[in-house]
Amino acid sequence: MLTKEQWRKDYLRHGSEVTVWGEKQYDGIAHAVDCGDLLLIPVCQADWPPMWLETCAAHMAAWRSEARDAYPNDPPHVSVPSVALWLALHYLPLPRLLWMIYPAGDLSEPVGHLGFRLDREKWPVCELDGILGNPAKRGSGLMSSAFRHITDLVQPDTWVVFPKPGNEAAKRFYSRLGFVPDTEGWNRYAGTCERWVWHDPQRDQNGAQRASGALPGLVGDMLEGVWTDHKNGDERCPACWPHYPVKCACGGLVHAEYGDDTDNGYWLAKHCDKCGLDAKEEC
Repeated sequence: MLTKEQWRKDYLRHGSEVTVWGEKQYDGIAHAVDCGDLLLIPVCQADWPPMWLETCAAHMAAWRSEARDAYPNDPPHVSVPSVALWLALHYLPLPRLLWMIYPAGDLSEPVGHLGFRLDREKWPVCELDGILGNPAKRGSGLMSSAFRHITDLVQPDTWVVFPKPGNEAAKRFYSRLGFVPDTEGWNRYAGTCERWVWHDPQRDQNGAQRASGALPGLVGDMLEGVWTDHKNGDERCPACWPHYPVKCACGGLVHAEYGDDTDNGYWLAKHCDKCGLDAKEEC
């Protein structure tokens, strides 16, 4: 188990050495973060706790079945196998982390899950991901506390989140955390979700360092992992989506990777190997 300081020092700086990002196979408890009032255990293919991924899927299926306002496109009953399959296909291979949140000293039942992903925004903007509370544990305050701890761990300049327009409970929760509606920023879910943002109160002081490329180690590892299989300058790049790479106006090559938005279809992430241009296109 790690303290927040150990996580920032060891896990942030050497994340690629202790994590197989394509599978997330490691000891869940050993990489849990003790935040004092709560414990963050990463969702992963863990030998300990036993059957950990299956346990996470069971919790997630039960909570989503009750959260009909948040997931209107879900079937009436969300099955454990369907969540397990989603984790295998759309979570484990991607640069994202998700924690189960437990009260300090009590591993009997989590209060919810919360995490982040780095493949759909440009650092130091980061997408808050996988936000869902245990209906039986509402009012504990630990989901809000988890957000503050994860912000302290990841240290983005700006968080972005995309609530459904009718999900008033979620929007009240985000508002309490300091999020505000953002109608100016790009919304990949336009028409189906709203875009809300949270800004670091110290971002004017911290932003220059973050924007300069001095990324936290884990963030750097995760971002680099998105494009590490692509071959710069190779017009037949084996890692690219069909019909890519293509020429960029700068003379470089634009590479592309496929991904999905879970509820709202599919997209291509694009990156130029010369000028660094990043773009995303729904498909």
